[in-house]
Amino acid sequence: MPILDRLGKPANYLTQQEDIALYLERLLNTRCGTTPQNKDLGLDRLPSLGTQNDPELMEMLALAILEQIKNFEPRLKHPRFIQEDKNLLLLAELTNGKPTQLLFQLDKNLLLKVQPVTPSNREVLSHV
Repeated sequence: MPILDRLGKPANYLTQQEDIALYLERLLNTRCGTTPQNKDLGLDRLPSLGTQNDPELMEMLALAILEQIKNFEPRLKHPRFIQEDKNLLLLAELTNGKPTQLLFQLDKNLLLKVQPVTPSNREVLSHV
């Protein structure tokens, strides 16, 4: 999380899983080539809303996201996706070996929303 976002917040404001989800959401909604410091940061473009109904396009999106995770998010180890309804569910391990899950959803504005999956919200997400 950027330092300016942390000012005035308690140290336990975000869990590691929430911090990773927020970072990935920002990273993946950045368009490739728009960051002068690193032209590879972000995705080229997000596919249209019809992507959720096309398994091949969902797989291409998942591969593009995995490449960004590999290059820019070292806190996630062994990431892999499974398609869950019209969303992508990321299964990975944190650096401490603890398993984690993140749900990736493409919204109507063609932005990726990333949210952690916890036991408390897993049941709610199963109806999404």
